[in-house]
Amino acid sequence: MDQRLASPYCFLATWLFFLAIGIVFSAYMWWEGLIYYTVSLDNTKITWLIIAVFFIGLALITHKMIYVFGELNKTCKIQEALSQGDGHDQIEKNNCLISYHIKAIRNLWQKRKELSPTELHDKNMENIVMMLDDLTDTAHFIADSLVTLGLLGTVAGIIIALSGFMGLDIGRAEIFTKMVRPMSEGMATAFITTLYGQALWLFLKLLCLIVDRGTVQLRIRLSLVMWKHSLPEWNGGNARETPKEGGGG
Repeated sequence: MDQRLASPYCFLATWLFFLAIGIVFSAYMWWEGLIYYTVSLDNTKITWLIIAVFFIGLALITHKMIYVFGELNKTCKIQEALSQGDGHDQIEKNNCLISYHIKAIRNLWQKRKELSPTELHDKNMENIVMMLDDLTDTAHFIADSLVTLGLLGTVAGIIIALSGFMGLDIGRAEIFTKMVRPMSEGMATAFITTLYGQALWLFLKLLCLIVDRGTVQLRIRLSLVMWKHSLPEWNGGNARETPKEGGGG
């Protein structure tokens, strides 16, 4: 195993650490009744929409984390087995990304001899990188949409606050008492939706970045296995060129 790369369990521990912080903080807020109280101040119910969208994004990024951790773990085991000279059977038997990658290049090389295995590796890695990025792009989009929903709630709150001025004769002093309620409701809506949108965006984005780092590790390990164990064998014992780190792009 390459000592410069962190263990897959470090990736998993980092994810679980920040997820646990979020769960503990949310549980405390719920226990104190702060979540229900603050959400009830939003008459537009946009805050409930923000929370629902957040949980959709959380489910997607959790699925991606489980997939990346599983692939990292399998790839590390194959790396260790290959370094001991008995990993080729695992590549043939295991149904994992590195096995698919090596088998795909082997099949392409047999059909397209004019390209070196290194060139085929880079081309195939481009497809793998696109596949891995697609798994996270949706979660990133959902995280960014939380900010947009928060801003939408801010605009709605300002409109509610300004509606208190409509149809009123501001020249009369007693009219100002009628303006207090819509203004307070509008400002509460603007503040709560912005707060929830920004806070949940920050938390979901942090989890996405942790998974992105795990994805980069997986791409590097795929290249290391190919370069150190498979490409020299197919190139007559010496790799003619080092594959680009993480892919061809």
